Amino acid sequence: MIECQICKRLLGTLVGKHLKSHGLSSAQYQELYPGHPVSAMKPWSDELRARHIQLRTGRTHSEETKQKIGAKHKGKKRGEDEIAKWRDSYQKFLEENGGSPQKGYKRSDEFKARMREVAQNRPPELVQQKVEQMWEARRGQKMTDEQKEVYSAARVKFMIENPDSLGPKKLFNTKPELQFEEELKLRAVRYKKSVHIGGYLYDFLINDIAVIEIDGPYHYEPNMYGSKNDSMDKKLEGLRKTQEKDAKKTQRANEHGYDIYRIRVGGSLPEDWYSQLLCQNFDLF
Repeated sequence: MIECQICKRLLGTLVGKHLKSHGLSSAQYQELYPGHPVSAMKPWSDELRARHIQLRTGRTHSEETKQKIGAKHKGKKRGEDEIAKWRDSYQKFLEENGGSPQKGYKRSDEFKARMREVAQNRPPELVQQKVEQMWEARRGQKMTDEQKEVYSAARVKFMIENPDSLGPKKLFNTKPELQFEEELKLRAVRYKKSVHIGGYLYDFLINDIAVIEIDGPYHYEPNMYGSKNDSMDKKLEGLRKTQEKDAKKTQRANEHGYDIYRIRVGGSLPEDWYSQLLCQNFDLF
């Protein structure tokens, strides 16, 4: 049953004589009382739902229809209540169906190419708007450890598969690293740079058996964290998180059969870099 918002009567439908008695059409009523239906939706049977899906599968809108739909929704902005209602509904759907409807769905190469073209042709102002919306939506959120691991693995995978897109000076090319690489070349040491091991990225792999990390001040100096007005406790907390990550990287390298060694550096490779390695029982060159 549906309650008429004008006379408060409960009826099966408001369409027809009842709305005419108030001197309104269905469109006028819904404009006056948005969100209130004029007829009760009958629940679909599984058979009817399956038949409807079958009829719609493979069908596409004509260009004219697409333009009409776009014109109808252009400039519309959803209110906070509507957005909150949609989020609650979607969250309920995820819980009832075990995750996103896109989970496990593989998009075709044609679809990926079309989406890539759409993204590449977006005007800069629209891109910036989308980025700001994303920042606003995520502000204050904290990733779980599992999410961090997934993000890190995905980022590493991207860097390995797209090394040219990173640029020669963006990642893993600090001055101390370049200087250490030159030392390896002078000694004719066999090495690999920026090596992916177990979801983490390491600076150098030596002779395929040992990892060397070049640790800048962020790995040992608390004053590198926060601002000058922050308390030492807050700075130490930032350093602690970094060192916890370093410990996980060490553990992961060991689990994969690699010894790991660390060289503390500042703005350049220190003169005692080899002594630091020797103190860690390094003996590969």
